[in-house]
Formats: sequence, structure tokens, C-alpha cells
Amino acid sequence: MVRVEPNGDCRCGCHRLLARVVAEGLELHCGRCKTKVLVPRELLISALRGEPDLRGTS
Repeated sequence: MVRVEPNGDCRCGCHRLLARVVAEGLELHCGRCKTKVLVPRELLISALRGEPDLRGTS
């Protein structure tokens, strides 16, 4: 299970989280429990530019 901490860090319950850049964005993968999470490329670019995250707002 991957969880996002209040400070934005991603953590896996077994603490073996790896990251790699793929065409779609940033893939977070736990080497132990095999959980995968994909952070979309557009979200990464917005974060690097310092733009606010407007997901879930109306």
C-alpha cells in the first residue's frame, strides 16, 4: 500500500519504494509488495513550475 504523507512524500508500508521516469510520467514501484503508482507527466511539470494543484477543486 502506497500512501501520501501530509508533506507530499510517498511511502510504502514496507519501505522499499523505487522511482523511475517513464513516457507517461514518474512510476513509483515497491520492490517488495509490487505496488505501482503513476504520477502523470503533466502533474510533474506543473509541480516543477510551481503551479498550484487544482485537482479536486471546482
